[in-house]
Amino acid sequence: MKELLTKNIGLKIVSIIAAVIIWAVVVNVSNPEIKASKAVQVDVLNDAVILNAGKTYEFISSRSVTVNYSVRTRDAYKISASDFRAYVDMNDLYEVTGSVPIVVEVVNNKDLILDASPKPSVLRVKVEDVIKLTKNIEYELEGEPQDGYTVGSVDVNPSSVTVSGPASLVGQIKAVKIVIDVTGINGDITGVTEPLFVDSIGRTLDIAEDGLQTNHSTVSYRVNTLIGKTVPVQYNVSGKTADGYSFAGVTADINQVAIRGSKAALAEINSIVVPASELNLKGTNSNKTVEIDLSAYVPDGLEIVGNSVAKVTLLVEGQEVKHYTISSLQIAVAGGYTGCQYEVEPASIDVALAGLRSDLETLDPHTILGSINVSDIVEEGTYSREVQFTLPAGYALKGYSPVTVKMTGTPPEEELDFYNRTLPETDEDEMTAGTHHGGPGVAGKSGEDDETGEDSESEGQAAETESNAEAAEEATETETEKTTEKVSEKATESIN
Repeated sequence: MKELLTKNIGLKIVSIIAAVIIWAVVVNVSNPEIKASKAVQVDVLNDAVILNAGKTYEFISSRSVTVNYSVRTRDAYKISASDFRAYVDMNDLYEVTGSVPIVVEVVNNKDLILDASPKPSVLRVKVEDVIKLTKNIEYELEGEPQDGYTVGSVDVNPSSVTVSGPASLVGQIKAVKIVIDVTGINGDITGVTEPLFVDSIGRTLDIAEDGLQTNHSTVSYRVNTLIGKTVPVQYNVSGKTADGYSFAGVTADINQVAIRGSKAALAEINSIVVPASELNLKGTNSNKTVEIDLSAYVPDGLEIVGNSVAKVTLLVEGQEVKHYTISSLQIAVAGGYTGCQYEVEPASIDVALAGLRSDLETLDPHTILGSINVSDIVEEGTYSREVQFTLPAGYALKGYSPVTVKMTGTPPEEELDFYNRTLPETDEDEMTAGTHHGGPGVAGKSGEDDETGEDSESEGQAAETESNAEAAEEATETETEKTTEKVSEKATESIN
């Protein structure tokens, strides 16, 4: 193989050189046509037909077009992009497809250039309405002033800015703001800065790049610095809502204020307290809004910087009812007798509470506690009884399933004697077992004696009876509290 390539090497080299020379002579003599192309920028004609109609346009595709053409080989080097002119006429815009044809003209070397044509042959155009948007200029402070100083009022000029451009781009603007650095300042400052245009997710838009126009490119500001401090505002509420409604909280557009004054006066104030008399819920069944001038609650020698009138809304919501199942172990038995056994039935009790939905959803049923007074049960049997429930704040009892107490055992005589001495005297006919199942019950003194004109006890006996009844009631309440605490602990241990 090597011998084949190197054999007569000189002759082969001469043959290659001769072939090149012959090709060059043929080409130079025949001067054939070749295909070539140039990139040309597209001009826009008659766009006033769109702009004068209150609209704007944007090219979706590139405005650079490739111009294909033919040229003789010996003339190819003479052709440049400047020999062509490409343009679109907006009068020819086809709105249905949003396209406009590209026209190519040969402006130089017309005798050398053949068959010039653009690729692509059309440009895609997006036409939109032009809208204007005016936004107030907000300010954002960065950093903190020097200790002992606070930022008072901030003056911005102009106070608003107007942006115009395509609706799809202008609609992205949600806020216009300037950022002012107040780090370490101890006096008034002024400055000039560019406004920032922000979209709904906090991104800063480049309006110049997007082709938007604004009537103000810069904004001047002045920051007034004060000797003072910022204190919170405390809103107190009084009164009760209408039946079936609950108080859900307070919202206000001012939750803290800047105050200024002497150092001595500033040292004496840590908050501004609005009294409950200003915010009364009495009979309210819907949200209630009140305007309060906070300056009325600032001590002499101090003043509020800026707006001092707060809009305070008392939130009122309709109550909902939810049922909870609690254990009978959460019901305390109070006033029981020594040696007697008491069992609350059934084991599970349904309790209906009213309150705000959010509170009802988070309430732990184990915190619902109740108590039953059994001091009037003196014989074995099963008795229906009312339960006195202890509820967390914000809840109202709407009802509960029937509860009974089963007593076994015999109370000691001495305890019964004490109990009988503390009761008002009643006729035997007034003793009833209306709430008793399985044994006689004891009822309190009825009011029928007065209605039928029967003889009553003397005033001295009545006073003594009332005193004894109050002593018994006080003793029972004390025992109820102690028993409730014990039952709560017992229920918790059982649940755990």
